[in-house]
Amino acid sequence: MLPEGIIEVLYDVSELAEADHFIERVKQQLHILRDLRHENIVEFQGWMAQKDGNLFSVVAISRKCEGGEVIGFLHSHKGADHQQLVLGVTVGLNFLHSKKIVHGSLSPRKIFIDCTSERPIAKIGGFDLCHLSETPVYPNEEYWSSLLIRYTAPEVLTGDDVECDMRSDVWSYACTSLEILLGNPPYTSKNIWDDLLIPQAAMDGIPPYERRSLDGFDGVLMSCLEHEPSRRPPIDQVNTQLEGLFLRIRIERELMQEDERNLAKAVQLDQLPVPEGYSASPYPGTYNGGPVCIQQINIPIPPLDDLMRALKRQIRIQRRLIHPNIEQLYGWVLSPETESSISLSLVTTWYPHRDLMGYLRQHPATNRRKMVYHIALGLCYLHSEGVVHADIKPENVVIGDEGNPCLRGFQFTYDRLDELRPSDIPQDLSARFRPPELLQESRKIPDQWSDVWAFGCVGVEILIGESPYSYLPDNQVPIVAANSGRPYEWGDLDGFESTIAECLSHPPENRISMKDVRDTLE
Repeated sequence: MLPEGIIEVLYDVSELAEADHFIERVKQQLHILRDLRHENIVEFQGWMAQKDGNLFSVVAISRKCEGGEVIGFLHSHKGADHQQLVLGVTVGLNFLHSKKIVHGSLSPRKIFIDCTSERPIAKIGGFDLCHLSETPVYPNEEYWSSLLIRYTAPEVLTGDDVECDMRSDVWSYACTSLEILLGNPPYTSKNIWDDLLIPQAAMDGIPPYERRSLDGFDGVLMSCLEHEPSRRPPIDQVNTQLEGLFLRIRIERELMQEDERNLAKAVQLDQLPVPEGYSASPYPGTYNGGPVCIQQINIPIPPLDDLMRALKRQIRIQRRLIHPNIEQLYGWVLSPETESSISLSLVTTWYPHRDLMGYLRQHPATNRRKMVYHIALGLCYLHSEGVVHADIKPENVVIGDEGNPCLRGFQFTYDRLDELRPSDIPQDLSARFRPPELLQESRKIPDQWSDVWAFGCVGVEILIGESPYSYLPDNQVPIVAANSGRPYEWGDLDGFESTIAECLSHPPENRISMKDVRDTLE
């Protein structure tokens, strides 16, 4: 009685004259299977020899996959992620080819589904025709008895003494993967249901699937069905392309959960993707016929969990912020991925003046108190919405054509649904606008009181044109500020200035709230 598991006949023989060949083939197959350890390869557990009359065979036994063969699994699991399963097959074949192993007969009947983890995992089995690439297998009676013709490369079907190699594996892989994606076997779209007609169809250059879109999973897989074997991409290249596409799809799905305004077909980007780093300075684009601001962020492949969490938090919060003194988010765009990253562009209101202090130098007649008041209105609105900005500074204030200031720079912004962690805050944030409690580390996370302090520093800089701690070099600011050194020394303050000065009180509970700032300055 055979043990429970995936049972596969590796080879059988009935003629004594074939015994030597039988032994050599089985030895190579067992040697290959013994060393295969990978998430997307069935787990080989051992082998058995059995005799039935004159027929002597060796069977391989692999760990059972509860999901069974992939097509049956998909029929009974309508919500399964087909692309995830295709990616698993891709990764598995890439592993085999990296070990110089040719599978030889890939088809959906050789793909099994492991359901023991949180998500189904596709595993490649069926190694009856596997071999090392330096010891090729040529079509013969052994080969044809094991082959599923619909998934076989045309050069193998129609050629004489054509080596079954990695390029023919790629063809079989593409047919298998497209059936997983689309649900129909190869050549059925051509109404070729009789397997005996397939070699002639292959000889005539009839493709197993209709040419579909040239982008996405379909496009990559269709490139593997080139009739000329040398034009098929190697599986490692296919693996890289599909991993990038899958991550892009995953990122797009996650972002859509936060904000469905994907503006991919509505926004014209006026700058090429950022080649290095995570972000670029904002630049203009066009949306609905008017200018918009494009903030481009590179998401590395694979994406960093902390970065994705921060981006989702920023989009979720900023999308609901509607106020004349807050930069408005219109939506987002995912740009084409490179080998190392995917570019996310946030589309916001375009403001022509992005240098607050430079604007004030160019426009000396600006009503500075009015500007401070409008910044206070924006920050008071944030706090009324339960939002902490966490990075108030002059660089995060932009100016419109009418001189109206708006707060921007929401990469560290958070609310009660997703608070910051200490690791979310870069250590290189400017100490000039950070309150003593953060520099002393008595508090780890910026809060509304630290927003008030930073607003006070920005407000004074707007009024007198000097940055906080202007009497100190940068390297001494953290030390002095942590010891409650004053960012400004003011005297003879009027009511407006006294309100701003109350923002710089320490400890933080002595500071004025932004609501009181707004009401007092109004």
